[in-house]
Amino acid sequence: MKKSKVVNSLEKVQKGLLFLAPLALFFSYHPSFHIGSSETMNFEFSVAELWLLLFSVFSLINLKKLLNFYHKKLFLLFAFPVYAALSILWSANRTRGFFTAGMLFLLVFAGLNIYYYIKTNKEKLTLLKKLLVFSAILFSIFCWLQCILDLIGVSRDTTLLCRGCTYLAFGYPHPNGFAIEPQFAGNLLLIPTFIMVYSLVAKKSLFKNPWQVIITIFLVSTVFLTFSRGAIYALLIGLGIIFFAQFPTIKHNKKKSILGALLIIPITLGSFIFVLGIQGLFAQLSPTSDTFWSGVSKSIHQLSLGKIDFRPTETTTIETPVETP
Repeated sequence: MKKSKVVNSLEKVQKGLLFLAPLALFFSYHPSFHIGSSETMNFEFSVAELWLLLFSVFSLINLKKLLNFYHKKLFLLFAFPVYAALSILWSANRTRGFFTAGMLFLLVFAGLNIYYYIKTNKEKLTLLKKLLVFSAILFSIFCWLQCILDLIGVSRDTTLLCRGCTYLAFGYPHPNGFAIEPQFAGNLLLIPTFIMVYSLVAKKSLFKNPWQVIITIFLVSTVFLTFSRGAIYALLIGLGIIFFAQFPTIKHNKKKSILGALLIIPITLGSFIFVLGIQGLFAQLSPTSDTFWSGVSKSIHQLSLGKIDFRPTETTTIETPVETP
């Protein structure tokens, strides 16, 4: 029996939303749509949350397919959302509990639908990767633009920088993109960055050279630019895993595998040094008393958790009140 036109239309919408996911993902906070407030919380949603809701609703059409595709034990993934839903009964803020549980249900359901589509349409996986990387590039460009606009005095209302992201914090700005904070911006960039690094190292061309190298360095540099220690540490761990994952293939192509793995080192180190220089330059150009060296040393001090301190020593003059006879 042929599918009805309604079913075909719903499936097309669902697939269209799926390919919008890479772009919607990066709009995790800005813009936010405010629809009201209560005594304990604001009711607002972002583009990413709106996408999640719409995609899950249109994915209900695949519910029967999911039940046949997945092993029944996998649906234990819904145990945590169910527990979150039950916790509403003893929650001090039942409204917040309701929305939190609902969000967890949507995340699990959407994840199962995305994996199902990828497994049943493997030829579309490369396209999804490219869309994710393109979205990450646009997001990264905006991050660099945020920093430049902040240095020339553009207000936070325009740049969308968080309160602690401007040059007033460290002498140089660090971007948050369309996320609420830099740590979220950095984490959003991790997966597309790993995709590019792996495709470059494993010689699996996702883009034509030299764009493959340029895009990889650009994304790695942007993660460093966010100045999020959590994202940067996660980046280094991920790059380390990719580095060592190459060595099992040495038996098959020793020279290719070693060169591919070693390529990670100059990309990471070069990106880090480049961003250190940019942060020093931003500190020099910012309307503060910071210099190039103070910007660089502050960055090293922060990223090393205070273990490495090259910051210039500053003398503080304490004025004592003059007693009048």
